[in-house]
Amino acid sequence: MVLPKLAIATVSLGRVAANHLLTTKLEAASRAGYDGVELTFECLDHHSKLIKSTADLPRPERLKEGAKDVRQRADALKLEIISIQPFMQYDALITWETRFEEAELWLELCGILGASFLQIPTAIYPLLLSEIDISIQNIASNMRRLADKAAEGGITLAYEAPAWAHAAKTWEEIDVLIKTINRPNVKHCLDTFHIGIFYAGDARSPETNYLLPGFEAKLVPSLQRLRDTLKPEDIAYFQLSDACPIDYKQVGYPNVDLSQPDLLTWSRNGRPFPFETDHGALLQNSVVDISKAVFATGFRGWVSMEVFHAEHYNKKDRRAGSHAGG
Repeated sequence: MVLPKLAIATVSLGRVAANHLLTTKLEAASRAGYDGVELTFECLDHHSKLIKSTADLPRPERLKEGAKDVRQRADALKLEIISIQPFMQYDALITWETRFEEAELWLELCGILGASFLQIPTAIYPLLLSEIDISIQNIASNMRRLADKAAEGGITLAYEAPAWAHAAKTWEEIDVLIKTINRPNVKHCLDTFHIGIFYAGDARSPETNYLLPGFEAKLVPSLQRLRDTLKPEDIAYFQLSDACPIDYKQVGYPNVDLSQPDLLTWSRNGRPFPFETDHGALLQNSVVDISKAVFATGFRGWVSMEVFHAEHYNKKDRRAGSHAGG
């Protein structure tokens, strides 16, 4: 029986703002038995600045030297770097040229790191509606351009629907875009948090345990469509996390932004590991149901823990060490 390989996002082992070092996080992932990591760009950027020989280099060259060092460290730990993530705020842009140039750099970094995927969430806050065109035609044109560039290096775009996105909030809406883009190296990045919280989450209703009553009536048909629609080769990789109670007023949270959507606040501050009951995991049954639907397609590729919590900004956050196992 073929079993999925298990990865974890480096950002899920502590934030740069709390000075959690990438070297420590890679070692923690290796000790916990992970097969690979999603390399979060902020971790690569921070690591590259710590290398003395890169101090006077232009940003692109500094990042490339940092990527070489990370690749060596990951290889020594027998960790595969599966992706760089998240390359945000590109797909729906009206004026795309500058962001495309940055994407070219990220693709070059993927090559240095040996990463098979570049993860791309569809357009989200704080992009202004005046900056984007969410028509299928514009998004497909932008994504084809990037997909063709990525294909030159054998890289797949892992396309994700954040539950609060401007254009595509569900896997079904991303699926329409992927079919329109019509490139073999544009595939789904499926995520238990985004799929579950879109139907279930109500950040302003503690009286219902932050869940919308009867949300299963909408989630269950969506998961049946996923089983019936997607093939294993349609999925880049599958991310796991749960959801826990949050304060939509963001009292005591890092990076307070009261203008952002509630679901974005939730994603940044209340996504524990699946079944992490000491953090009040709310979506345990839904995480199981979503996972069953994904695996029912026959998918057996990379499964990655992508976890975000306000505690990650704590310099003593336990996830940066022995808690890498979730």
